[in-house]
Parts: sequence; structure tokens; C-alpha cells
Amino acid sequence: NFDVVFVDNSGKLNLLSGMTKIALEQIQYEARIAMEYFNENKAGRFEALFLQKLDDIKPRYDNVTKQLDYHDPFIHFARTIPVQLKQGLTNRVNLITINYSQLPTWSTSSKPQTYLLSNFKLYI
Repeated sequence: NFDVVFVDNSGKLNLLSGMTKIALEQIQYEARIAMEYFNENKAGRFEALFLQKLDDIKPRYDNVTKQLDYHDPFIHFARTIPVQLKQGLTNRVNLITINYSQLPTWSTSSKPQTYLLSNFKLYI
């Protein structure tokens, strides 16, 4: 099962198979803010929105927590906890997401790494 489905013309390939529902909600939220920003009819909106680099995403959120050494199954946690928080906090938050580092590549002769020692951040 996929959280988000958007199929190609053939109807056989889900182009968003790797996207979570929370990630889609984040994109929709960002798009809504961008459209409101453009509708303000002020000069320089394009440059401010698309040409300024923003490395730190923390200003988007009210609360930030950092967790280390969470035991697998990490992916299950990353997909379910934001949904549960959003459901519990209802209209008190606009956006919840979890960011984590991608696992590095590994040699085929060695055991693959897990998210056991992954460093992740929860943004609310």
C-alpha cells in the first residue's frame, strides 16, 4: 500500500510511491503559503521566495525536538508519529514533519546499515 498515489499515463507506475502523506501535506502547505505570498502584490516576491537560500528549516516550526539512538523499525516510526501528532494536536499546528539523514552507501560484501543510530529531528 502507498500513502500517496499519482500514476503515469500507463496507469501502472506510481510516481509518488516513495512519498508519505505527511510529505505531501508539507508540499501543499508550502505551495499555499507561496501563493499567498505572491498575491500580496509587492515587488521582489519571486527573488525572496525562490532565490534566497534557506538551509535551516527550524523557523517554519513552533517546536523542535531531537532524538538519538531510536531503535528500528525507524521507517514505521517516521511515518506514523507525525500522523498521530497531527491528529492529536488538530488545528493547533499547521505542519509536522520528521527529518533524518539518509543512510550512506555500503559495500555489497558488508552488512547494510540501519537507522538504529540515525539522528532524526521532529519539527512541529
